[in-house]
Amino acid sequence: MTKKVILIIMFSAYSLYAQSGGGSKSLSKMINQMSVSVGMNQSFYDKDWNDIFDDIEDLMKNEYDGKSSLNKVRFPNFTLMGEFEGDVLGGVKYLKYGYNFETSYPSTEDNNYTSQDNDFEFETTFLKLFLTYPLGNGVYLGVEGGYFLEGYRKWKNTMIEEDGLVDNYESDYEITLEDWTEILGYSEYDYGILLQYFHGLSNKVLINLEGYYGLSKFDEDMDYDESSFFIPNTFHYLNLGVTYKLGNK
Repeated sequence: MTKKVILIIMFSAYSLYAQSGGGSKSLSKMINQMSVSVGMNQSFYDKDWNDIFDDIEDLMKNEYDGKSSLNKVRFPNFTLMGEFEGDVLGGVKYLKYGYNFETSYPSTEDNNYTSQDNDFEFETTFLKLFLTYPLGNGVYLGVEGGYFLEGYRKWKNTMIEEDGLVDNYESDYEITLEDWTEILGYSEYDYGILLQYFHGLSNKVLINLEGYYGLSKFDEDMDYDESSFFIPNTFHYLNLGVTYKLGNK
């Protein structure tokens, strides 16, 4: 995995360098065209995934007199981009997707607990490349594609017994590229449409808003009713960030 990450970073750096014209004098030109952006992105999911959680929420309420909530978690992200001929933007991103799901319900005929709480967390990290074209008034539209780096899943279960004792169970699982592709059978690639908006606060600082709509599926035959790992098959996100221009352009 490390070799592939290095190759992607080298390819991105070469692309930015090559499009600036090449040669020793073009290094300062390349830096003058570059910007860095730090933001916070919120994950969204496909319709089938949302429908599954709506069904779970109804089941928890009607069958167990409990409750559940799907929390759209936020993750920090980092972007390095350049501005090329025709005001085209392109660069590399490091970002995460994920979710947090919580359930809580009282005792049932099947257990001896007065209450039971579950907390599920999942996140996955991608390294991405993007290219967007200006539409005017600070709006850009284009494509974004990425490569899976790693994932993480955590389950925490808390049960309170009738005598007041608390029983905790935690399960942490790190998902490597081999786990993702060979064990789970998921695609390591993600791609979709990217819409960007930039608003200048000064000559060097901008506020940026991004919307990403995923078009790929990690598993073309995904069936949430049969999936044992319970991972969204498609991710979308909204990102709010601050962009700083490195040069004077």
